[in-house]
Amino acid sequence: MTSHSISFYINQLKQQIMNNLSGEHIRPLQLYIRKLIEENPNDYTSINDAYLTIKRELVETCHDSR
Repeated sequence: MTSHSISFYINQLKQQIMNNLSGEHIRPLQLYIRKLIEENPNDYTSINDAYLTIKRELVETCHDSR
């Protein structure tokens, strides 16, 4: 099983968010992350760090737009 970097998972999560926003393949992000972890258990920390990075970016963007 190949281990992926945080940036790989950041891109995967961003793609899933864009798919959800565009109405393509709508799937809750929580379920998508759970599936990623189930398929790549050794990458749990990379997936979690990617999620936290995306969350931080979204919160900062929302905070800056006020």
